[in-house]
Amino acid sequence: MQMTLRREIRSGRGHWYAYRRVFGKLHKRYVGTDDLISQMKLLEVAQKMPSA
Repeated sequence: MQMTLRREIRSGRGHWYAYRRVFGKLHKRYVGTDDLISQMKLLEVAQKMPSA
């Protein structure tokens, strides 16, 4: 599964979001803050994203 991660600054902190486009619709999921991001968290978010 392919998804894009983006870091957005909110309240002075870095927050990560995962994006994936399926059949033309963009899906967005919150991943976490800079200090909470981990490979396990990324796998969890990837499993929750819709697939084609």
